[in-house]
Amino acid sequence: MASYDGLVFTFLWAIFVVQVIELGHSNASTNVSCIGAEREALLKFKHGLTDPSRRLSSWTGEECCNWEGVECDKKTSYILKLDLHNPCIEEINAFPPSHKCRLGGNIVPSLTKLKDLKYLDLSLNNFSTQKIPTFFASLQKLEYLNLSHTGFEGDIPRQLNNLSRLEYLDLSSDFCLGCLTSNDLDWVSKLSSLKFLHMSNVDLYMAVGWFSSINMLSSLQSLGLSGCELQDISSSLQANFTSLRFLDISSNFINSSIPPWIYNLSKLEHIDLSANDHISGPFPTPIIENNQRLAFFDVSENSLQGTVPKNLSSFCKLQVLRLGYNQFNGNIFSIFDGPLGCVQSNWKIFDVSYNNFSGGLPNQFGYFKELEYLDLSDNLISGSIPSNLGELSSLRELYLSNNKVNGTIPESIGRLSNLKELHFEENLLHGTVSELHFENLKSLTKLDIPSMSLY
Repeated sequence: MASYDGLVFTFLWAIFVVQVIELGHSNASTNVSCIGAEREALLKFKHGLTDPSRRLSSWTGEECCNWEGVECDKKTSYILKLDLHNPCIEEINAFPPSHKCRLGGNIVPSLTKLKDLKYLDLSLNNFSTQKIPTFFASLQKLEYLNLSHTGFEGDIPRQLNNLSRLEYLDLSSDFCLGCLTSNDLDWVSKLSSLKFLHMSNVDLYMAVGWFSSINMLSSLQSLGLSGCELQDISSSLQANFTSLRFLDISSNFINSSIPPWIYNLSKLEHIDLSANDHISGPFPTPIIENNQRLAFFDVSENSLQGTVPKNLSSFCKLQVLRLGYNQFNGNIFSIFDGPLGCVQSNWKIFDVSYNNFSGGLPNQFGYFKELEYLDLSDNLISGSIPSNLGELSSLRELYLSNNKVNGTIPESIGRLSNLKELHFEENLLHGTVSELHFENLKSLTKLDIPSMSLY
């Protein structure tokens, strides 16, 4: 189950990769004349589509290089880019996107006339009940192909292995296992130029040896295979994609310890291994130690156990740490015993809920001015709530429920003006709460506190 912050990081990473790829398209321009045969090809393509919001209303006249979503080479006038993604997503985590702007209908083979096409984006539209057209494989100059969240069904055509120049491929689906399937990823291994491969929610249950195929992609920088029903993950092979910076294999059925090849990747910035249930073993310390650039680390909803390394607070790039729903123990706050370094200005999400962590709430939390989400619920945490918790000026959600926290609720909580949710129930708190506790909580939408005196 992809979390909101995971979607945000995925989205931002995709934007980065697109920008890198588009640096090679500096010859693209809309101020050139249109090739007649390509204009006719686009009109035939349009004729097969449904367009409820009239997004393609500009597709009239002679100059197709000025049409919405079309870019041409300023020297040759051939079409280089066709970007018809749905622009109507109001929020980054709004799936499915707004129906009012979704193209649909049939994709006709006239697109094969666009011989110089390098960039094709049909994402977030609605081509449900259709298979991915095999004729896409004839667009052999494609460097970018985004068919994500389009409703395509059936087997992914193996013919896509002809797209040897492809650097970006996104076939992710809408949380619908079986909509797209692939029983063999051998075709992927032929895409030797790939830097970005995302196939989240594509059914890969039968894709035995999937890792060996992907391991042929030595240029790979981003790999997203969330929710693919993966079970087998190689522990004996070494990863050849040593430039990998983004890895998401969350929400699968991996039943093993974390494979050593992940430990040897030293450029990772985003790691999501969450919601596999049966990933076991100790905290994967080598991953943390080998990746000083790590910004996002999620191993929640697994079966990991043991203690957490004390040097976590020294990682300057870390913004998201999710360890919830495991079997970790020990004093989680020992990670703050050493020098905090620059981590205090970067952490945004700290979630260690549903473990067996102990320890008293530390005063150091007051230093984390960028922290937006703090979840310590369902542990064995004790001690009182420090007053400088009220200094977390960016905090939006705070969960301390189901612990052994005692004492009173400090009035400084009332300074958390951005707070939307506050959960203190099932603790050993006592005393009274007053208007000062809620004085500036103008954004608060949910409040759970124990039965206490009010005045």
